[in-house]
Amino acid sequence: MEESTRKKIVVPWDFSTEAQYPLLHAYQLAQVRGDDIVLLTSIQRPGLFGSKEKFTNKHIELQQRIKEEAARFNEKFRTEFGEAAKAQNTPIITHPDFPDVPLSSVRELADVEIVGEVLAYDNLRNDFRDFYFTQNANLVVTRQFITPLDAKKTEDMVEFLLRVKSSRQEGIPFIIANNPPTHKYYTDLVVPVTPNRTFKETVRWIIQISSYYHCNVNLIRPPALNDAMQKFNLSTNINFAKKYFEELDIIYGLKTGNRKTKFEDSVFEFMQMIDADLLILMSDQFLSYFPSKKITVETPVMFINPILKKLQSFN
Repeated sequence: MEESTRKKIVVPWDFSTEAQYPLLHAYQLAQVRGDDIVLLTSIQRPGLFGSKEKFTNKHIELQQRIKEEAARFNEKFRTEFGEAAKAQNTPIITHPDFPDVPLSSVRELADVEIVGEVLAYDNLRNDFRDFYFTQNANLVVTRQFITPLDAKKTEDMVEFLLRVKSSRQEGIPFIIANNPPTHKYYTDLVVPVTPNRTFKETVRWIIQISSYYHCNVNLIRPPALNDAMQKFNLSTNINFAKKYFEELDIIYGLKTGNRKTKFEDSVFEFMQMIDADLLILMSDQFLSYFPSKKITVETPVMFINPILKKLQSFN
């Protein structure tokens, strides 16, 4: 992949041992997608009466530390995982509606470069958003709770990232990975089907992930809906997903949730039963699945966001 077209996965970094967990997930993703990884730590700029000299010295020290950290993991992962296979220079056939998705059953691994960056910020949320888009990033992978070096309290990254807005989307996609990967590759995705129109945006992400990873897509639907319009919309969304999965040769299955339990609990039980690699949810489903505001499942959870309505062209 040409350097100018390479995307980046951002991994917020607090130098803890547990920080390696999302990094391992990001590395798996990056190898298959041909992305690079940014380990990102942060430092707050001094206020009106703060010491600029002290800030400058700390900034330089932190830059050196994060670069050394990135170099260490570059060496470690290349030794553990071996040099990745080079992509072949052969024409790629794509689906007309999804030009970024290769119609290939071959998993090709790309070389991954891990770099370290320091975000000097005035407003962390706004400056993080600007960094994300100027770095040509396409995903954030993180633990839910991290403690930035200059922070006085632990940061809830779900709350933080749900509030990061863009000009095109209602937020940025991110994966919460509180535990190390259980498999070498992502194999099984679990996707709850909803009657909402935004589910079509979920299908876009499913196609991207499953096509690159050659994953099995496990759809799970609510057992019963009383509203006639919701039933119709649910059926429409299922047929929409099936159409593209079959055209793209994506392996999928459809399961109905247990009538005797809450639908969200059925989803969790199903994830555990098949040892799923990833649960994919729309960002507005967070509280439905995690009312305590804590990701309590061991499986990584990906939160995606709909395109703003005024910019939607995909029906």
